[in-house]
Order: sequence, then C-alpha cells, then structure tokens
Amino acid sequence: MSPAALLAYALAILAASRLEGWLQGRDAGSALQRWMAERLYLPLARFGALAALVTAAGPDLLGRPDLDLPPLGAVLAAQEAPWRDLQALATVSAVLLPLLPGVARHAALLLGVQTVALTALLARWTATASGAPALELLPPLETIGVLVALAVGAELLGRAAYGLVTDLDPDPLRERLVYHLTALAIQAPVAIVYGRALGATLA
Repeated sequence: MSPAALLAYALAILAASRLEGWLQGRDAGSALQRWMAERLYLPLARFGALAALVTAAGPDLLGRPDLDLPPLGAVLAAQEAPWRDLQALATVSAVLLPLLPGVARHAALLLGVQTVALTALLARWTATASGAPALELLPPLETIGVLVALAVGAELLGRAAYGLVTDLDPDPLRERLVYHLTALAIQAPVAIVYGRALGATLA
C-alpha cells in the first residue's frame, strides 16, 4: 500500500475523529439527535474513512504489479453504477447491521467486516475492468485465520485503549473515541491481507 493511500486514510480517520468528538461533546440536542449521531452520522463517517483507505489504495491493494491493472479511474468508469454499490454497502453495513442486538457493542469487529466487504468490492470492480474471470472471494483458510486474528485483535486493542483512558482520565466521550480510533487504525492490515489474497487469484 502506497504512502499516499496511508496518508489519505490517516486524514480520513482524523476527520472522522473530529466529527465524533464534536458530535459526542454536544450537550444540546434532543434524544433523537443523539440517536442519529450514534446510529447514523458516526457509523457512516467511519465507513467513509474505510472507503477512503480502499479507494486511495486502488488496484495496488491487490498486490499484483506483474499485471497491467487499470488505474482507479478506469476501474470506476467500467462500472455501471459504482457509487450505487458503495451506497448500498454503506446502508447495509454501517446503518442497518448495527441495529441488530449486540452488534453496536462490537464496533471493531464490524469495521473489520466493512473493510473486507469494501476490499472485495474493489477487487470485483478491478476484475471487471481488466476483463479477468470472476474472483473467488473466499480466501484460503490461513488467510481467514489471519483476518479473524486481526479482527479479534482490533476489538481487544480497542478495549485495552478504552480501559487505559478510563484509568488515566475517566471520560465516556473520550473513551469511546479512543476505542474507535484504535479499531480504525487496525483496518489497514486487514485490507492489505485480504487484498493480497484476492489479487493472488487474478489471472
């Protein structure tokens, strides 16, 4: 993954964290406004940060410099409605899925699912644009093991950071912010591992 993609991701995380800090720090607002922030605005902001990571990396995320893969602009131009695909994925994974009981309490695991889904979407787009056969989206067992370990690690590190902040300076708003920032930072390795696995299947 290029330094430019990592920089774009860092900036996207910073923007999402500033938005989260601002929304969660507001005392004013109705219960509906607070619910909208927790269940709509902030999940979509985190999803946007992940989308920035995957799109900034582009086809390079698949790790196939030996293939003449088209650039991101050509990949998007070859799709019928790429933004509709992104909108549908955002709606399902960032808005509807967290409404299921217990899902919202494990946001780090959910971010991992979103990262895998976005990477798969980019790989499918790239395969279509390059005329390659349909990709096998299920990676080898060892890759699945690594992805599960990263997802669990993101959850554990997020909770560890949460607990550390709680011990040093108890503040519910800051604790949640640190948890989500830690979980977001772990998603770059998730995208790289899964992207490389998908890229290995490209002919």
